[in-house]
Amino acid sequence: MSKIITRKELEQHNKEGDGWMVINHEVYDMSKFFAMHPGGEEVLREHYGKDATNVFYGLHRHEVIEKYRKRLVIGKIEGAPEEIPHVETAADISEVPFAEAPFFRGERSPVWKPEHIEFRKEVRKWVHENLREEAEACELSGKSPSDEVFKKLADYGMLAMRIGPGEHLKYAPKGLP
Repeated sequence: MSKIITRKELEQHNKEGDGWMVINHEVYDMSKFFAMHPGGEEVLREHYGKDATNVFYGLHRHEVIEKYRKRLVIGKIEGAPEEIPHVETAADISEVPFAEAPFFRGERSPVWKPEHIEFRKEVRKWVHENLREEAEACELSGKSPSDEVFKKLADYGMLAMRIGPGEHLKYAPKGLP
């Protein structure tokens, strides 16, 4: 069971070197994260001791916090539901400004068709289900993806579609589609 943190306790962690914040009902200790945050500590500090859910999701896709969640979550805020509510998945079209091409957020386009949205959703879903875990492990370790990843990409048709002819096609026995 996760530690339950009161709002009063949260509010006490609101200064440089000691910053907690709530994102989607979970309490994150951001005290050491600021060094990795591209925007620096200043932008984080103004939300220390507070619920930063709306601000966070106004600027980031959900997978950004998922990447660091295991290392930073220290508990749940009091009154949080047992099950954390669904937030967008990597397969979803994001509402975060500039995270998607305007057409994918519903704006008109003379080029993009509804089939493009469906194609993008399908590819994102496949990547999330088949590659995400190893991709994140490789990112953390600095190692290259396994041959199995290239085989999956080839079987799905993604390898040839993405980078065209080359040595990597040895994993695509059917060649280019």
